[in-house]
Amino acid sequence: MHYMSRFKIKELIEGKGYTINSFAEHIGMPQGNLSNIANGKANPTDKTLQMIADNLGVEVPDLYNRKESIFICENCGAVYEMKKK
Repeated sequence: MHYMSRFKIKELIEGKGYTINSFAEHIGMPQGNLSNIANGKANPTDKTLQMIADNLGVEVPDLYNRKESIFICENCGAVYEMKKK
């Protein structure tokens, strides 16, 4: 099965000089979990996305491939993605 990731987490991690394994260790997350998120096989929580973004020095919307379809609630910080039907 082929997965299309909505995230560009792997590219951001590699851009900071990490591998998936080394970054997972750096943030205290199981490597398999981070790999599944980066490859689009898992749906991370808002808290997990915030932790990844904080450790990469980026904002949560920067983790997504399509910024124009991402909205953040000003009240609660929830991230919403608009999808075509």
